[in-house]
Amino acid sequence: MEKLQFVTEQGFNQDIKEFYMNEWPSANEEVFGFTDQSKWKMEEKMITARIDNQIVGVAQFRIIGGVGYLSTLLIKEEFRGKGVFGQALLSEFEQIAKAKNCHKLSLKSYKNSRAANFFAKHGYQEEGVLKNDIHGIDWVMMAKYSF
Repeated sequence: MEKLQFVTEQGFNQDIKEFYMNEWPSANEEVFGFTDQSKWKMEEKMITARIDNQIVGVAQFRIIGGVGYLSTLLIKEEFRGKGVFGQALLSEFEQIAKAKNCHKLSLKSYKNSRAANFFAKHGYQEEGVLKNDIHGIDWVMMAKYSF
C-alpha cells in the first residue's frame, strides 16, 4: 500500500475539478437519489435599498437546492432600528426566494441580539445555536418555512 499524503491546495486546480465532476454524481445519488449536478446550481444575489441613488441598506443571499440563505442584511446606521428598510429588504428577499420556488429560508444571527429579535418578529424560528462560534460569541441559526 502506498503512503497517504496530504496536500494543502490553493484553489481549484484541474485535477480537483475532475475529481469533483467524477465523484459528486454518485455521492448525490447515494444521499438524494439523483445524479443531475444542475440541481446544485447556486445563484448569488444582492439587493440594495437606495434613497437618491445612495445605498441605505443591503441584503445579500444565495439560493441553492430550494433554500434561500440570507447572509447579510445591513442597514445604514442612521436608519437602523426604525423597522422600515430592514423590513422592506427582508420582504424583497422573501419574494425573490418564493419566485425561485424555495421551500425554506435560512439565516445566521447573533444570539439574543436586536437582529435575532427582528428576524423572530418576522416569523423566523430558531433551529439551533452555534456556541462560541465566530469571534467567540454564540450565534443562532434561524429558519422560516411559510412565506
